[in-house]
Amino acid sequence: MVAIAACVVSMSTLTGCGPSVSDAKAEAYQKLDSLSDLDTTDREEFKPRLDSATDKTTIDQVVAEAEARNQEKANDKASKASAGQAEVDKVKSLNLSGKTMTYEGPNQQSCIGLSLRFNEDGSITQVEEKRGCSAPRSWKIQETPDWNGNAGLYFDNDMSDNVDFDILDDGKIQFTHTPWGSAILLGTWSLS
Repeated sequence: MVAIAACVVSMSTLTGCGPSVSDAKAEAYQKLDSLSDLDTTDREEFKPRLDSATDKTTIDQVVAEAEARNQEKANDKASKASAGQAEVDKVKSLNLSGKTMTYEGPNQQSCIGLSLRFNEDGSITQVEEKRGCSAPRSWKIQETPDWNGNAGLYFDNDMSDNVDFDILDDGKIQFTHTPWGSAILLGTWSLS
């Protein structure tokens, strides 16, 4: 009974009743620092809440929220990395090195027949030129997803955004998205 009374009387230190609030905060700060997927903004949100916590229940709640956010960010990062790897696998399945891609339309009718050869050194050669039609000069497969999960096929060293494409049932490629200003034409290309 005396121990319980001591716990009630000195609630700020919890003497004799397990870890003190200051010990619990110290453990919470260490835990917060160990959560590797939290960024600076997250830490700046949780640390003041720990600073102002006056009891272990509040400290535990802040730590639980931080752990949940850390897990959410870890899951998001893993999902992006998985999507990036799927994009890399799709590009690699085309075996572009040494192949020629010929534009079939429909977006730029005057460019139908433009042919590009994917050289092993990452350069692109225009096999069949079409007047007024631009073409990329280089290509690259970014195999390791970046911090945002981006990976895949890039043209002209523009690593700001990869191109999106579909592989059609007949083996042709349909580019559906390219970075703004990209020289690769949207539409369908045959591959040989």
